[in-house]
Amino acid sequence: MTSTRRDALDWVASVGVAALLGVDVRVHAHLASQRWTGWHPLTPAQLFGIEAVLAAAAALAVLLSGRRSVWIAAALVGAGGLVAVVVTRYIDIPSLGPIPSMYEPIWYGEKTWSALAEGLAALVAAGQLLRLGHRAPEPVADRPAVTVRS
Repeated sequence: MTSTRRDALDWVASVGVAALLGVDVRVHAHLASQRWTGWHPLTPAQLFGIEAVLAAAAALAVLLSGRRSVWIAAALVGAGGLVAVVVTRYIDIPSLGPIPSMYEPIWYGEKTWSALAEGLAALVAAGQLLRLGHRAPEPVADRPAVTVRS
């Protein structure tokens, strides 16, 4: 098992992305609590709840680990949330199977804050991925030579 050293910029990015995803969690948890109902198997409240859980998990993961997979997840949660809010603002997509139409052709405070936080979280996470890709690999500890006996 290899350990990954995290520098100050890693920690700043981690705390920043966790805070931005925290805004996402706050907004979506509040929207989920409004208990919207409908005839669909999935309600808007459930979809907002799913987004809140995904954002919370990604926020916690970036604080606990500096792994590439965690930064990829954080970038996907942020970008996915941003795409969803922009698409549902500008495009009237009808219900698709169990997913209700989420079209809402207005911007309001919570929606705007959510979109900004998701977009910034995705950008910072993508920046971290680029940064991690340019790091020199850590040296592997010396291991005893393996001999094969015949």
